[in-house]
Amino acid sequence: MKNLVYFLFLMLSCGTWAQTDTTTIKIKAKIINSSSKKEIAGVTVINKTKTITTVSDDHGNFEIVANLNDVLFFSHLAYEHTKVEVSSTWMQAKIKTITLLEKVNEIEPILISHLLLTGYLQIDTKLIPINENKRFNIAGLNLGYEPGMKAPKATQNLINALTNPVDLVYSLFNTKKKDMDKLLEIKKDENFKKLLSQQSDREAIAMLLQMDKAEIAKILEKCNYSKVFIDTASDLQVLDALATAYSDYQVLKGK
Repeated sequence: MKNLVYFLFLMLSCGTWAQTDTTTIKIKAKIINSSSKKEIAGVTVINKTKTITTVSDDHGNFEIVANLNDVLFFSHLAYEHTKVEVSSTWMQAKIKTITLLEKVNEIEPILISHLLLTGYLQIDTKLIPINENKRFNIAGLNLGYEPGMKAPKATQNLINALTNPVDLVYSLFNTKKKDMDKLLEIKKDENFKKLLSQQSDREAIAMLLQMDKAEIAKILEKCNYSKVFIDTASDLQVLDALATAYSDYQVLKGK
């Protein structure tokens, strides 16, 4: 009889664990400042596994659908990005709290160069450096986009990169196909697009693609984007640039 009771208890325990592992639930949690403990509003919460997003309300609260082992990403302009894996212990906790570390804003030095102008228009116009990067504007956006791979020899440069298995561009699109697909799916969310359009630190993209920011810059360089674009473009522009290269990659690979 004791063995039967133990067996039934064991089966019920396993059944409960299996349900927790496979059942989709709505997680409710609060996001606070790690120092002041104040609630943080406007935090973009991303379930990368399910490619869904939400935003914390005025009291720092949010709700999002998740499964066990899903990875949640938290992004805010004023705070360091962080990620949390949904564990069984965390799912069962009555009070769920996420703490974000406030960013330390550093003022970067600016190099100011001067031009020795003569006062003669025909001469001075030749002295002033001209940005030869080809750009075009998109309706609704203040900043312009660079054609990048539409520039001379750029397509050939990309083809060379994609046909070399040891190349960084080939490596990104070949080994991180799932990450790219999920990131492009998440990009359809208006809140996520707004967040990316307001920042240019590459942290969100790097975290979601699980790669270094320096690698992102190198990929853009190989895709023939200028240093000005790489240094100053918003994260939304950079993601669009990567998406363009990824689209060409799929065509060249016959996907």
